[in-house]
Amino acid sequence: RSNFATVTFNVTDGYITIDPIDVTVTVTGHNSKVDYDGKAHTVTGYDAEFSTPLYTEADFTFSGTAQATQTDAGTAKMGMTASQFTNINENFATVTFNITDGYITVDPIDVTVTIVGDSTTADYDGDTHIAYEYAATADTELYNVEKDFTFISTAYADRVDAGVTYMGMKPEHFENINDNFDDVTFVVTDGYVRIDPISTTVTITGSNGTAVYDGTAHIVSGYDAVADSDLYDVTKDFAFTGTAQAKQTDAGTAYMGLAPED
Repeated sequence: RSNFATVTFNVTDGYITIDPIDVTVTVTGHNSKVDYDGKAHTVTGYDAEFSTPLYTEADFTFSGTAQATQTDAGTAKMGMTASQFTNINENFATVTFNITDGYITVDPIDVTVTIVGDSTTADYDGDTHIAYEYAATADTELYNVEKDFTFISTAYADRVDAGVTYMGMKPEHFENINDNFDDVTFVVTDGYVRIDPISTTVTITGSNGTAVYDGTAHIVSGYDAVADSDLYDVTKDFAFTGTAQAKQTDAGTAYMGLAPED
């Protein structure tokens, strides 16, 4: 040992290098689909899959909100993007986040709306009788029959004489305007005014006369008509097919022959 005064050691250190690896993270937001019920529906969270088991959820942070809420028909998305995910583990060089956004979808529902027009029935009295408006009911309380459809016709009918006048309402006169409802069926019962004819008695009294025999022909004609209702016009409301006339020359009586069937 003493043969060497100064010994200089030139050292090149040995080493082991661990290179970081690349990884792909597949993020899939949760999703849900429900029928519209007037309530808010929420979906939260996501699932993450990794291209290597070495990478875990502890190796990244998420700065977004994995939540979506929807009440009306339609789709709300969480809004997740790759920029919201940040790798925090230096063992991984390039971390690629592939995002499938989460969402909640509310589907519109079907509804049946029943429309019943107002109806009025009266005996004929010479006055105008009116029916107007309608009643609307839906088979679900979620449908507001005062706001959720429009009506493009007129719910009105009037009548004086015997017979029936309808409002003329049809299903195509009603249109849904609420997107929370898909197939809206309008079942319409039309409104109307019905005037029933009334009974009356008309008393017909044939004219009559008396004369002294003088060898000439004597004639009497015509009749008087009186109805027990002022509504019946005896000058217009019936036709007469007989002959309101009687003729007699000799002593005796000749009748006109008036009969109800005339």
